[in-house]
Amino acid sequence: MERMQRFLAQLKNHVGCLQPPAELVTLEGMLCQDMQEDLAKALPLNAAILESQLYLHLLDNVKVVLLCPFVLVYQEKLQAAC
Repeated sequence: MERMQRFLAQLKNHVGCLQPPAELVTLEGMLCQDMQEDLAKALPLNAAILESQLYLHLLDNVKVVLLCPFVLVYQEKLQAAC
């Protein structure tokens, strides 16, 4: 959970930026990989990514692209997952 808090804090600190720093993208990828087995724990991470102004850049990470749709399906948001 420490990683999650660090990611959320860094994401909040980069509001208004045009592109996220590499460290933020790396941390995001590690979190997504860690949470693949427990989608319920990934809900706050998924929401933060998709609600961020940087979401298009954050979705460049393959680990995020793999996790986000699964979380949306888990939430029964099938249209959004597609």
